[in-house]
Amino acid sequence: MTYFYEQPDQRLYMVDEHAYGEHYDPEAEHAAWIAISAAFPHVIPVNVITDSFDYDLPKILKEKIMAIGGGKHAALIVNTIQEPVEFSFETKMQHPVFLTYAVGSVASTGTRPEVSVITFTTVTDSAAGGKYFLVNGIDASGEEHFVVWLDEGVTGAPTIAGIAADHILAADVSGAVDKDNPTAAEQSAAVHAIMDADAAFGTVDGTGSVTITNASAGAVRDPRDSGVDPMGITVAITTQGTSTHTVTENTGWELPSFTFHIEQRNTAGGEDIIIDLFGCVISEYELSVDYGDKIVKESVTIKTVNFATGARLTNAPNYVELIDPHTWGDLKESASNYLLQEGTTDKTPDIVNKAVLKISNDIDFQPEIAITYANYAICGNKDVTLQLIGHTKTADTFDYYKDTWDNINQRYSSASGRLNTKFRLERLATHDYMVLSVYNWLIEEHNQHMFSISDRMKGLDITLTEATPNANLRIIDSFSIVDYLSDTCYQNVFT
Repeated sequence: MTYFYEQPDQRLYMVDEHAYGEHYDPEAEHAAWIAISAAFPHVIPVNVITDSFDYDLPKILKEKIMAIGGGKHAALIVNTIQEPVEFSFETKMQHPVFLTYAVGSVASTGTRPEVSVITFTTVTDSAAGGKYFLVNGIDASGEEHFVVWLDEGVTGAPTIAGIAADHILAADVSGAVDKDNPTAAEQSAAVHAIMDADAAFGTVDGTGSVTITNASAGAVRDPRDSGVDPMGITVAITTQGTSTHTVTENTGWELPSFTFHIEQRNTAGGEDIIIDLFGCVISEYELSVDYGDKIVKESVTIKTVNFATGARLTNAPNYVELIDPHTWGDLKESASNYLLQEGTTDKTPDIVNKAVLKISNDIDFQPEIAITYANYAICGNKDVTLQLIGHTKTADTFDYYKDTWDNINQRYSSASGRLNTKFRLERLATHDYMVLSVYNWLIEEHNQHMFSISDRMKGLDITLTEATPNANLRIIDSFSIVDYLSDTCYQNVFT
């Protein structure tokens, strides 16, 4: 799949606000609130499957304040609540990243640590001091971002926005034969000494290279050289780390938020336009699985009220012209990995060509007490629907809408109206998989259509909607992705 960027070149990056550490406050004066720093080291490139991406900026409303005593003319005009905006796009993702934010809370447990080999080269420009590369560890809270820099006794540590001071590690090469031009062996020995002393890593000096093994299992972004002051390293991943990423439905009012960093580069003339959209939440989400091409697609509508002008991301991951999304394996493997069933009776159609899951969140932005701007996203009703397109030999699935009206409880309540769903998508080459469970479907809209394909097979196009939650009061009971964390970049993708 090739992406072509016409003029103006427009690129979209996503920053998890849990990784960023702060939510945007448009009235604060601290520099950290102005925008994401151009040197921010950790973002996720969002590959929009279009040549352009249209967005609107939130509008600040103006309010007239009348003079005391019932004056007829405005004595003051002030800025009040910002008006939300929405924008939509479709992506073909390595993993369904936005589903996490449409559903709710996150927990992660590791299954395999990442092992990387970094090979160094002799510095030849007499300027070793301050050169650095980026590497990631992981703990119970998710990915940790580290900087490893060459300290030759003169140059101070680089300042990298978003990385804590105790995660900026100084590799001491001041004792090198030529401290301004340390050899590969001298660099690897210094990097080994400082990283091996940190609890997040274990390392082995290979005399010119260093092997890094993360202390904890989990999916992390691969190490990469600095985009500002590079050391000239090469990176080989001998073991990709994997994590089980579990998401449970948010039963409260607040959904996770994130920041979009948009760069529109007018290289043919004029000035670049760089905008940060803060506090973004998912209002509409669609996960489409086409079992012909086995590619997972996401269509999302995002809502926000806050923005700021930014600066170019100098350390952003490089875009590549050719990206081949991982294909996904079978939908259904066994009775325990079903698509549609009630109890122990499998109601999955014989053939499923396509499955579309839709989530609609009723998002409303409100201000907190004594705040004049909308800064709190409230999620009200959540509507979940599932459409299945395929073929079946029996009419059992269609019979589920034949409910009986319960006069006492005033509802359709027969057991035949309740169906459970479990998606299982597997990337067989690396044993990565995605699991999504939804309970208590009801065919309440009767959106099914039957047409004869042959005497033995009937076409199936049926839409299910959530009716009553399960005993744990959740519609979406569990959601897991192996080899993905909410604030990590894609693995095995960018070079």
